Amino acid sequence: MQSPADPAASSSSSSSSGEPKTQSPAVPDAAAAAAAASSDLQALKGQISLLTELGNRVESLRQTPSYLRLGAVAPSTSPIASNVSPASQAALISHGFEGIKLFLEKVQSDPVQDVLRKASESEAEDKRNLDFNHPRRNLKHNRQPSPDSPQPYRTLQPKTSLFPPDDAAAPTPLRVDDLVHYIRSYNTTNAHRLHVWTATPRPSRLNLPSELMVRFTIRDVVTVYLTLGSMPPESTIVVEGATAFGPREKKPPHSQSSYVVYQRLSQHLAKMLQSKPQASFQLVMVLLASYEDLFVRRCSACQRVTSAEGHLPPAARVWVPSEREGEEGHWDAKHPSCLQS
Repeated sequence: MQSPADPAASSSSSSSSGEPKTQSPAVPDAAAAAAAASSDLQALKGQISLLTELGNRVESLRQTPSYLRLGAVAPSTSPIASNVSPASQAALISHGFEGIKLFLEKVQSDPVQDVLRKASESEAEDKRNLDFNHPRRNLKHNRQPSPDSPQPYRTLQPKTSLFPPDDAAAPTPLRVDDLVHYIRSYNTTNAHRLHVWTATPRPSRLNLPSELMVRFTIRDVVTVYLTLGSMPPESTIVVEGATAFGPREKKPPHSQSSYVVYQRLSQHLAKMLQSKPQASFQLVMVLLASYEDLFVRRCSACQRVTSAEGHLPPAARVWVPSEREGEEGHWDAKHPSCLQS
């Protein structure tokens, strides 16, 4: 007598007798994907190699004699062919035609045509980053200036005059005709000396040279050459330039001193003359006379004779008006580095 069928067994048999279960899609094989990518990379490398070889052949064709190229002159009239023997010329022609033939066969081959077609299609789809000069142009326009590069010289334009203001007591501007008389009077009443300077001796001391230049001297301190000009309509003298030298330097007025202190003094005088181009000649003489104690006077800002940085005397002069009514001001001595204090 058989036992009744097991429900679990019957259920299992019925399920196994039915349609098979649906399985989940298979995950792509990573090795197959890597192999496909490697194959594409190798194909791309082959195409690049083929184009590189084609470019090298183009470069080699440039060595072909010029008279074998389209539109060139005939061999008999070529300046290169005229210096080559007929046998060598025939060999060059044969070699040149052989190179052209091989290049033509290479270009017309199926692999090269396929690569050129793909390159043309790729260019038509995306033309970005095809400007070969683009990176260089970006470097040129975006390059920042080097911090150590010398900056261009900018002429200093003082906002206010560094000379004392004009007043009713100011002397009458000196004219060219009165210069000789003024120099004689100045040398008589002052310890400093003024002389008309010329590159060559003058035949007469009464006749002034066409280029006026005056030498101002403070003994054992400084020598300053002043370049003078005249303003119409009364030929009023104006000081156009000033160059300072050591008292024993034998240099032409158009050069510069070998000592830094006199170079700084020349720069400060140029700055002052630029602040007031119409300053009278007499006022400039008062300014230059204030340098008689150049090497012993203390700076009014730091109270030192020599500066802490360059160990230079106070070569700058600043006009300080008097606080008392009726009294004149004075020239204050400062180091160029102390002018802002």
